Amino acid sequence: MTRPSFILSLFIMLSLAAQSALSCTKNMRWNDDPPFTFIDQQNPGVIQGMSVDITRQILSALGCELNLIKMPWARALISIKEGNIDILSGAYNTQERRDYAHFSTTGLYSPNILFVRKNETERWSFTSLKDIVNTSFILGVQINVSYSQESEKLKDQADFISRLHQNSSRQSLWRMLALNRVDGVIADKMTGLAELKELGLKNKVTASQLIVSNEPSFFAFSKKNIDPKFVEQFDAEFSKLLNNGEIKRIEDFYLNR
Repeated sequence: MTRPSFILSLFIMLSLAAQSALSCTKNMRWNDDPPFTFIDQQNPGVIQGMSVDITRQILSALGCELNLIKMPWARALISIKEGNIDILSGAYNTQERRDYAHFSTTGLYSPNILFVRKNETERWSFTSLKDIVNTSFILGVQINVSYSQESEKLKDQADFISRLHQNSSRQSLWRMLALNRVDGVIADKMTGLAELKELGLKNKVTASQLIVSNEPSFFAFSKKNIDPKFVEQFDAEFSKLLNNGEIKRIEDFYLNR
């Protein structure tokens, strides 16, 4: 091969490689959900958090880039179903969602807790979500969020549904709880503690003894856009991060800020 031909071939190879790298960009939903995804107050415009760091590391190992799109949870479920986003973090693996999404087999554990006002922990000493039926308790929940297998079953019961106040924003639900407009809010423990601190409500609202769910949450992938082989590769890299202690390092960094 002559030198000009070699240079031309090398240029074409590099161009194709660059195009391939650029084409491997995965869109993931984010929202204000510390410590998982949030805006860095010290660097406005920079999105960070546990889910962001973990996903970036995994995609980087797979030769891909991460693009973050802000949207509420309910819209994210529709978007992943329609293929408008590729990845959704912190999702529970339910039968309904398996119709339109692949799920990682590796998950993260952080219990869903019922939060109540500090001066009412003894008044609302529930042992199960179904205990709120036939009480005056109003439970604040996010629209289309699955909290546990029990909560999914209870959604079919009219007497349970009558005790619910639904809102797309968890931040709004925290404020409503502090203002006595709802009596409890379900949230991931780490997320709840971080948000209450940020909102200045940690002296008014606290975690109750009721653990709603301790099931792992997973990464969900749009079946419209993502091949099962990619999910297997993602899972393999995820397992490496768990086994080498990187996941724990990321968790410790954000929980001890």
